[in-house]
Amino acid sequence: MIDIIRRLSGIEHAAQDLYGDAARYFRETHPPLSRFLDEQSCDEAGHDRVMGLAERLVQGDPAHFTTPLGLDEHTEARILAPFDSIRADLSAGTLTAGPMFAGLVEAESSEWNDFFVFVVETLKRDGREFQEAASRIQQHLRKIEVFMDAYPEYREHLDVLRRAPRVWTPAVLVVEDSQPVVELLQSVLARVYVVDTAEDGAVALRKASGRHYDVILSDIDMPVMNGIEFSLRLSEVIPGVAERFVFYTGSLQHMDQCRRKGLRCLQKPASLVEVRRAVADVAERDRFAP
Repeated sequence: MIDIIRRLSGIEHAAQDLYGDAARYFRETHPPLSRFLDEQSCDEAGHDRVMGLAERLVQGDPAHFTTPLGLDEHTEARILAPFDSIRADLSAGTLTAGPMFAGLVEAESSEWNDFFVFVVETLKRDGREFQEAASRIQQHLRKIEVFMDAYPEYREHLDVLRRAPRVWTPAVLVVEDSQPVVELLQSVLARVYVVDTAEDGAVALRKASGRHYDVILSDIDMPVMNGIEFSLRLSEVIPGVAERFVFYTGSLQHMDQCRRKGLRCLQKPASLVEVRRAVADVAERDRFAP
């Protein structure tokens, strides 16, 4: 497993450097593509950090993470081949958007993604950090889809990308003390998301401290611990988690409080259309559009 992780880390480094250099190359001639490639480079840096975390975890208990599969030099060279082609055109000053898109999709849909999925799938049961990494990887692929879909001339590459295996299905935590409301929200959201539930903020705090949720849909007025207190307590454990919250309340005071804090909040009675839209906006908050 260590060898796989280290080879993946090397590929991440190569992708990060190439996307960064290509972003600078297209800055004047194709600004949307340049911004997109900058975003891709940042994503690859994040993926590399995940591999560093994975290496430390596996080194701590190597016997627990043995695998009969390996990432051999031939496969690694095939994964890097599209990068080598892009790099050659980049060095010659002949790179255009078409070959850039084609090479990016070829690399992202290659065994590179398969092995990355394999490592994260193996490790995501061992902590919230790897669950969040799995979510970020899926968002990374989604960004590519969204960006390329805006350019009809390159959509032929999307079919290849869309066949790549999913590493994560967005997860939603519904925090609500009314069981009929829980059952309705769970039924509606489970068509798209993995849905977990909690009857109050205290239970939700225990669950969200140990598992990654892309969206936390929470009532505010609840017994034991209300929604605002829950979000504040969870923010102490997971910095920045407030951006994943969608609150709903019948209290104008609470609505004003949420607005002042810049928190998303729906006013009761909220329609299912509003709930679906709010959850989707948070679940895809990192998608990239030109």
